[in-house]
Amino acid sequence: MALYAAGQKIRGNEINALPQTFRAAVPTFSPNSATLKDITGLAFPGDANGWYTAEAIIAYHASIAAKIKFAWALPGDYVPGNGAAGTGSWWTALGLANAATAGVGDLDAVVQDSLTVVHNRAGSDSVPMFVQVIAFVMLGPTAGSVRLQFAQQTSNSHNTTIRAGSALRVSKLN
Repeated sequence: MALYAAGQKIRGNEINALPQTFRAAVPTFSPNSATLKDITGLAFPGDANGWYTAEAIIAYHASIAAKIKFAWALPGDYVPGNGAAGTGSWWTALGLANAATAGVGDLDAVVQDSLTVVHNRAGSDSVPMFVQVIAFVMLGPTAGSVRLQFAQQTSNSHNTTIRAGSALRVSKLN
């Protein structure tokens, strides 16, 4: 990242290249549902044919029985791995893969070559959890919202919650 002096002029393309940060200002709940829904506040506007890196730290609570799953919702013309739109997109969700008690479990990070593949992570009945999301996003010819989503892995009567303060940092590469 460039360092700027007081009074120095900054060009528009330099400002546009700075990372943008998005934050979940309020908790998002997924009560008794395995249907993916947007995480309030963790989305960014994607340009047509835009390339991005995205990093998120997501604090959550999910029961051991319900677990949690994450995926991306993308503009409609996104087609991974077809030699055009989406080629080279990948993502991972680094977090506990198995049941966590007192915050102990098996750390897991599997890289997927499609942003539409779901990552599943563990829950804990007693402690808050977190997951780190890392993604390289290539969009097709249509601009649109790129949204991080979540749901319960297994429908359960306990709320699965994305905690306020979870954050997403996005850098445009082109």
